[in-house]
Amino acid sequence: MARKDRARGLSERLEAALAAGDHGAARAEARRALGDTSAEEADRAAAARLLLSLAPERAAALCGALGVAAALAVAGWVLTRS
Repeated sequence: MARKDRARGLSERLEAALAAGDHGAARAEARRALGDTSAEEADRAAAARLLLSLAPERAAALCGALGVAAALAVAGWVLTRS
């Protein structure tokens, strides 16, 4: 990380990484900030907000899992009828 990047605030770095489409770097930076006990409270709050925004919604994950289960059930039914 360049020295000029470290001089910017954590929330600015996180926003810049998200704007660039680098969600992995933003997530890693947020985790690092949450693990740093000497980080400022505002930085830790920004990191927590970012991690919550990147977490998959539970309803979407549940729908995906149900879709996979339904596809497997249909495939099994078709294969056993043949």
